[in-house]
Amino acid sequence: MKQLIILVSVAALLVGCTHSSRNVQLTVVNESAATLRTIVAAGSGFSSIIGSLAPGAKRQVLLKSDMGGFNLEFDANGKHFSKASPKDPWNGMKEVIMTVTTNYTINYECVTTF
Repeated sequence: MKQLIILVSVAALLVGCTHSSRNVQLTVVNESAATLRTIVAAGSGFSSIIGSLAPGAKRQVLLKSDMGGFNLEFDANGKHFSKASPKDPWNGMKEVIMTVTTNYTINYECVTTF
């Protein structure tokens, strides 16, 4: 019985460490006709500057899975755009794809495999 308790405790610890240290990929895709400028993914306790993205281009960055939700913001054609992700887009996901469409709408897709 004592061995079973130790085994369960170690397994729980490993699962917790694995989840908190896992990175997930954020991919930003620009389907608009304009260059996206000052792209930033920001949430509670973090900010990742992605920079600029030409029309038709995409950029990938790694973020910690335990960051919770975030906002994706950018400037294009003299206007500022922003969209919040779901509360916890990382739950079981390996990648979140944020696509900026031709009318600057930001769509997101959560992917479980690469």
